[in-house]
Amino acid sequence: MTVNLDFIMNTNRARANELLKGGLFEECRILCQENIWHFQKIAEPSSRQIASAANCLAMRGECAFRSGDFAGARAFYQKAVHLAPRESAYWLRLAQSSACLFEDTGDPRMASESAAAAQNASLLQARSSAAC
Repeated sequence: MTVNLDFIMNTNRARANELLKGGLFEECRILCQENIWHFQKIAEPSSRQIASAANCLAMRGECAFRSGDFAGARAFYQKAVHLAPRESAYWLRLAQSSACLFEDTGDPRMASESAAAAQNASLLQARSSAAC
């Protein structure tokens, strides 16, 4: 078994030396670097577009929240949170809209959901005020 393993390793080393001499590894490195540059050129504007789209969704969610459409607000904030998960304001408003959506339904399951969402909203608000 060790003889076969040694043979395979030596063969691969010899092949690697041939590839190094032929410049194949250098060509691969150059191609990879070019692809990374192309990806960065594409990724930077698209990340701005994603942030812009998340902001637009959050604004639509805020309009729905202010008008009393808590289900619509929740849907818009869920989409905004999906696009920009590090935006704590989106999470806070999502929790608040969930709390408003599920309160006073008369269903004990929804009441517990509303209480949990309200607790999440107060915790998020406390954390954001402590961070400032």
